[in-house]
Amino acid sequence: MDASSSFEPLNTSITLFFTSCAVGALLIALFITSDELEITLEKAINLLKTILPPHAFFGRGPQIRPMVFMTDDSSAERNALELCWPQGTRLLCTFHVLQAFWRWLYDSKHYINKENRTIIMEKMKKILYASSISEMETNYNEFKQSFYCSYPLLKKHFEQLWERCHFWAQSFRSGLLIRGNHTNNYVERSFCTLKDIIFSR
Repeated sequence: MDASSSFEPLNTSITLFFTSCAVGALLIALFITSDELEITLEKAINLLKTILPPHAFFGRGPQIRPMVFMTDDSSAERNALELCWPQGTRLLCTFHVLQAFWRWLYDSKHYINKENRTIIMEKMKKILYASSISEMETNYNEFKQSFYCSYPLLKKHFEQLWERCHFWAQSFRSGLLIRGNHTNNYVERSFCTLKDIIFSR
């Protein structure tokens, strides 16, 4: 799991690389970089690969891959991971997907009526949490029939989300070894500890 946070006084970024285990989150790596650009993160990951032991990642080795990555929707992070470990499966954090959609719905410039916002959000959650691909597609068709005619901006936005549904819909995760983890909230909590306790912010 992977996330970034900026530290303004030093003009640097810290990226935490975690895995989940029986005791919670286990830190694998911490990157301190001058920015959060894709090329910078790619170099950091490739440096990490040079110091990991050959039996890393349950014997697959550092050059092969971890099996699954869970990130928020940072294109720089996701692209760097794909470049360094192209065989890994990249997933989007459920919390961040829903949070971003909620914020979109409540942005007044998208002209979603107040009385429809909660209903639309519930429909979105039915798509995201569907237990099978067929159930997800049924919920998606109901979503289209219910709202696309009334909200052209919603149609455009959700069509873009739908094109990437294999990253965020849980029906695509049934065969993955993620042990029930659908968010990268371990990383978010670790950043709170880093900022509040270590940096006294």
